[in-house]
Amino acid sequence: MFGYMGKVLHVDLTTGESRVEELNEKLMAKVIGGRGLGAYLMWREVGPDVDPLGPENKCIITTGPFTGTGLPTATRALALTKSPLTGIYLFSMAGSRIGVSLKKAGYDAIVIGGKAETPSYLAVNGSTVEVKPAPELWRLNTSDTFKKLGDVVPEKSALVAIGPAGEKLVKFSALIGDDHRRFGRGGFGAVLGSKNLKAIAINGRESVEVAQPEEYQAWLKKFRAIVKEKAGPRDNFGRYGTGDGPAILSGLGILPMKNWQRGTFDEANNISMTDMRDKLGLVEKDSGCHGCPIQCGSRTVVKEGPYSGSATHGPEYETIYALGSSCAIGKPEFVIAANALCDELGLDTMSAGIVVSFAMECFERGLLKAEDNDGRTVDFGDDEGAYELLKKIAAREGLGDLLAEGTRAAAAKIGGGSDAFAMQVKGMELGGYDPRGAASQAITYAAGSRGGCHHGIGLGARVDALKPTRHETEGKAALIRMLGRKQISLDSIPGCTLGLSRAFDYDIIGEGLSLLTGIPFDKEKLEYDADRALTLERMYNIREGMTRKDDTLPKRLLTETLPDGPSKGNRLTAEDLDAMLSDYYRLQGWDEVTGVPTEKRLSELGLTDVVGDTVK
Repeated sequence: MFGYMGKVLHVDLTTGESRVEELNEKLMAKVIGGRGLGAYLMWREVGPDVDPLGPENKCIITTGPFTGTGLPTATRALALTKSPLTGIYLFSMAGSRIGVSLKKAGYDAIVIGGKAETPSYLAVNGSTVEVKPAPELWRLNTSDTFKKLGDVVPEKSALVAIGPAGEKLVKFSALIGDDHRRFGRGGFGAVLGSKNLKAIAINGRESVEVAQPEEYQAWLKKFRAIVKEKAGPRDNFGRYGTGDGPAILSGLGILPMKNWQRGTFDEANNISMTDMRDKLGLVEKDSGCHGCPIQCGSRTVVKEGPYSGSATHGPEYETIYALGSSCAIGKPEFVIAANALCDELGLDTMSAGIVVSFAMECFERGLLKAEDNDGRTVDFGDDEGAYELLKKIAAREGLGDLLAEGTRAAAAKIGGGSDAFAMQVKGMELGGYDPRGAASQAITYAAGSRGGCHHGIGLGARVDALKPTRHETEGKAALIRMLGRKQISLDSIPGCTLGLSRAFDYDIIGEGLSLLTGIPFDKEKLEYDADRALTLERMYNIREGMTRKDDTLPKRLLTETLPDGPSKGNRLTAEDLDAMLSDYYRLQGWDEVTGVPTEKRLSELGLTDVVGDTVK
């Protein structure tokens, strides 16, 4: 099979046995790879009665056709599971070299189930697959884990590992790569921790066969030139990456500040990469995802003060917003140090920052008191208190044990109306774009497959907030449907959302896929396949019991107006959200009242036999 390895590796940690499933071209032509292949495997492998932290849950990693073929940014991989944070569908993406190594080992995907008897790591070296006991790795931070594993696995192996937070089953613990990339969202690390699986090492030497090699190389040269000219969503993206976001979004009035109480931050420039690099000189060198020519990341180092010596490959915008502006902390040194701490402990920086800012507001309102946290409050702007609270979350100590369950669960326990300012949807903490100043973003948060994800069905705020009509609701459903199709296509090939944002063109990508796989691809097919993948994700969550009432936003966003900035006085109403969602459902071919895909739409997408009588 061209463009694919044609195999899925299945591993049972309970028995230590593995098997190989053969894929066929007919299936891959429908699912493409990455997110599309993941949706197919999730539906089949992880049923509705599965406990996210039980041995029957599966950890799935998928690649795509472009993985390992030299396409810029296409070293990305997807990690999928049933989320312990949300209880529903989860996918998380990273530009980790684990995807390229998995494909070189001869597989398009790996499916891991069961539970190892003792803390172990999984070693995949081509056709040799071993579950190796490694109790000595338990309780280690991620960098020390990589050092120890580096001494015993083949030299070029790609490594991913969980930290102590994953071992403690923190519901938003992450999977960290030895190349500083992270599968952050939704608690994939906790699922691995529940399986006694500390790390995965993958090595291989196979190459991808191409249907038309000479023509593909000529196309690849042409596409690389396009990416070089149009790297990222704007000029200077390679220099600042997403890290210039705080200053930009604060200027638009949609930077969440003080747990989303405001939309601007006076210290936004301080924590933006423009200042970190150009003014403060904290950038040591450029960095980025494996094999990517854009290198939009930065290795930043704190040079003095209480966080001196802390270093991280970042911070990216979502991390800066969550640990910085949402906590009302304007110290770049803290953001860098907290980012590094989360990577070592294995925490998702986004959920970690938002649960801390939620706790800060609870302290502010008197719902939490000093005695709840070893005799001290943690107030907005308190970087020292926030840093210590992150450690407690990872160790599940004191107040950290409650916050480790996530914002939704913490609000349910704390009570006192705190659910109104628990900034989550379906249990997942929100990405950093306030929909009160960019209305289309409300659809993405409310209707996304994994909960409060900011881009899974289209990052509308990046388009919406730059227009004078950003507060209006009309036409926003069509915008999100268009952006969502593009997003799912990118996630399936797979490629970088921002890195290819200007270079992506359906005709060009379709041409490359056709030359690579021998399967005809064009815009119509790519959009159809994207609709199919999204609808299958939707059906998965419906099978889990999700209904339209779950497609909503935190009360703060539907009842409070923004008090400052260009969006001052603006808010969304429940009626606004309902109208946009009804429009969105209709465009997707889902029932406008229930949000359930219609039988007609399921038939059009070839999903009737797949989902069976799920909605009957």
